[in-house]
Amino acid sequence: MTHFLSVRALVTAVIVCLLSAVSEVAGQSQQIGKSRFNPAYGVVLPQSAGEPLRRPRLCNRPMPWPIEGSWTPDAEVISRLEARLAPALQTALADAPSGRYAKPQVSEFYRQYLGFIVAGRRIVYVNAAREQIVRGGRPEEWKTVAWNGCDGGLSLFGAEYDPATDTVHNLNFNGR
Repeated sequence: MTHFLSVRALVTAVIVCLLSAVSEVAGQSQQIGKSRFNPAYGVVLPQSAGEPLRRPRLCNRPMPWPIEGSWTPDAEVISRLEARLAPALQTALADAPSGRYAKPQVSEFYRQYLGFIVAGRRIVYVNAAREQIVRGGRPEEWKTVAWNGCDGGLSLFGAEYDPATDTVHNLNFNGR
């Protein structure tokens, strides 16, 4: 009987350890998922959609300037951009001061990509808004119309990606 109880206790301990490990891995998976972009939330806008953004500032966020022309980034460029942008955004969100609202997750952002030529170099401008802002406005337009939201704090940001150097620069939240 004593042997049976010790085997039973051992089996129970193993099951508890396995369930704990599975739970921890699932929690890490959820966290990793939150630090990646949702592929359905990104779009390369047509060059004509960038016209309203051709100015030194968007309300309270600087723009790359002067914009000399435009180009259309391909899927490979966007893939490289997103691989660099997601960790840069995660770091910027972690470093940002907390406010009244919970900080957004990387996975919550819709991203509009526009190819601009600035100082003779091709860059991709990222114009991003948190999911709740896109869905609360005109959700059908996000794939065709560049948005220009004022304020918004951590819910709106812009960034520049240089494909030649594979780097993200000037990640700025609105009103910060």
